[in-house]
Amino acid sequence: MTLVAAAVVGYAMHNLSALVTSRRGWIVSRLSSALGRPVQVRSAQASAGWGLAVRLRGVTIADDPSFPPGSFLSAGLASVDVRFLPLLLGQVELEKVALIQPTIRLLRDVQGRLNIATLGNPAGGTEAGNPLGRIESLALELLRVKSLSIEDGTIYYSDESQARQPLTLRAVNFDLTDFRVNAPFPVALRMACFSATPNSQISGRIGPLVQARHFDPAQIPLDLKVVAGPIVLDKLMAVAGLNMVPPAGFSMPAPISGSGTISGTPQILVLSLAATLTEFPMTYHDAANLELTATISGAAHLGGSLKLPSGDVDIHLTLAQANTKLTVVHPSLNAKAPLALALTAVSSTTKLLPGGTITEAATFATGGGRSNFKARVDSLTPLRASFTLQADALPFSRPAGQVMNRLAANGSVLGNVNQPVVSTKITSGDGTISGIVYHNLDAHVLYSGDRLEAQPFGLEVFDGALAGGATVALQTPPRFNCDLHPARLDITKLLRWEGIQSSMLHGRLSGAVEASGVGTELKQIEPSLAGRGHMAVVNGALAGVNVVAIAINKIATAPGVSQLVNAAFKARHRGMLADPNTELQQASLSFILAGDRATTHDLVIRSRGYGMTGGGWFDFNKNISMTGDIRLSRSVAIPVVITGQYPVLLVVPNIPKLAERVATGAVGMPLKIFEGTTTVGSALGGQKR
Repeated sequence: MTLVAAAVVGYAMHNLSALVTSRRGWIVSRLSSALGRPVQVRSAQASAGWGLAVRLRGVTIADDPSFPPGSFLSAGLASVDVRFLPLLLGQVELEKVALIQPTIRLLRDVQGRLNIATLGNPAGGTEAGNPLGRIESLALELLRVKSLSIEDGTIYYSDESQARQPLTLRAVNFDLTDFRVNAPFPVALRMACFSATPNSQISGRIGPLVQARHFDPAQIPLDLKVVAGPIVLDKLMAVAGLNMVPPAGFSMPAPISGSGTISGTPQILVLSLAATLTEFPMTYHDAANLELTATISGAAHLGGSLKLPSGDVDIHLTLAQANTKLTVVHPSLNAKAPLALALTAVSSTTKLLPGGTITEAATFATGGGRSNFKARVDSLTPLRASFTLQADALPFSRPAGQVMNRLAANGSVLGNVNQPVVSTKITSGDGTISGIVYHNLDAHVLYSGDRLEAQPFGLEVFDGALAGGATVALQTPPRFNCDLHPARLDITKLLRWEGIQSSMLHGRLSGAVEASGVGTELKQIEPSLAGRGHMAVVNGALAGVNVVAIAINKIATAPGVSQLVNAAFKARHRGMLADPNTELQQASLSFILAGDRATTHDLVIRSRGYGMTGGGWFDFNKNISMTGDIRLSRSVAIPVVITGQYPVLLVVPNIPKLAERVATGAVGMPLKIFEGTTTVGSALGGQKR
């Protein structure tokens, strides 16, 4: 009897290939029933030795019919080696399972359901809290796999619940050993993640798959180590699966490498990943071409939990002892001289919470002390965020020499991520911006993509104060409007800042100016300038030119009127005539600004010993063309003409007009008149006024 059984077994093993071929339909039917999906096999062959070896070619497993048509799995070759003796005892022990160049399609529908959720459930139904239902087959629990491998596979993942680019992983090589469904088993995975060559590895333990005779893929325990990179994060952020949409225009184009652990379950992943960044760039462009670039070097750590399929996150991102170079540029304003800031010893913590809420806290050094930054994003669509910044000193590496000390900024960001509206309240104790040394800056700044406003602002500058508002339309070139109110500015320091190095004008300037123009540099702006205003100067002087002395000396030598100035007058007023400057004890004017030229009709100067009224124009190149009257007494007016380019000015009396006044008796009794003891009327025998 034993010999007969052995002969039967031997005959069966000898003809195993033919038997498997003839029974292929039955085998495929059993596989389809077990998986709950139609299975197709192009050909099947078997051989026997110490075990049973089955080679299946052209294997396809259909997808859940509620998902788009296609195969869940397709493989050119599937190889299964079964131990023979346990099989005779009713146990399935797979010595080796191998899939060669398989393609696996993972899908999530708009309701968040995965296509693998019904795998192995023939009815396609689920129990509450258990997508696969109860595992009733003891054969599945008795299943053993000594080795399972995937060679050069492709995994495709798409999520219709997220408007994101699908994820494709290539060159996937997977090894599993000592598999049992009711115990943890070791795994090793190598794959090409957004790369032409393998660049990521995952190893560790998974399982058990079945707990209390239930198989729920969302609750499978994970204990994995990860080594990833280089990976371009732009490609990772573009894929489906995470409810973390980066702002439009935000980019991280450089590759990054890191390592860490993944634990928890597929439903709630617990992450702990670390990376070392070296000159890692991040850029942001908004719809108005504002460009922000940050280059980071330092240690970064990502930790927290990620809940799937909802995409809710509770992630902590930390950046420790990093250095950052921050550059901000808008082509309309400062494309040639972008604003750059160097941050050192950066230590930050970022939390990504459910509902798209992000809170951040960061400290950093800038060479002038410590700084603190906090931000909160309550919503990305629509965008709602707030932030605060406090800095001991914020020095800018470009343009060089700029710094804001004791800086505080509080603001909000609204709108959408591609066209944000940023409103900021800024205060600073002192600093230097664009070459201007200031104190007590207080401004409200609004950026809205196509506009930049400072409404209102105030600061102490040039030993005085400046208040007002300004609006810049961010076109190319930019157009601006401003309403400025200077108060007691040191004119010499103001002119020096404007590039006029000579001390041509002294005094304190106050007034009001409304102006508009186009451009970023003075030479570009000048032709477009338009505006109006009024100004007043006190305790001032026009250096290097004594307009009154020149006019009187000209009269002293002019034919027909030279008798108006005699030696006694010159001797008595030697101090005034010898002064190299024109004293401006008080001066005021209103003006119209057109291009680089300001025109006035009401210049009034009051000083010791004389006064002056007049009108004309002057420009930014120090050209002057003025006419007026110098008054040396309450009633005598000497007409003068002032022309030229400072400091070379031609000051001449208007001789024809002066002669006319002498001829008509408006001017007489030279000595007494110039000494101010006699009015014109009394000198001519009339009544005093």
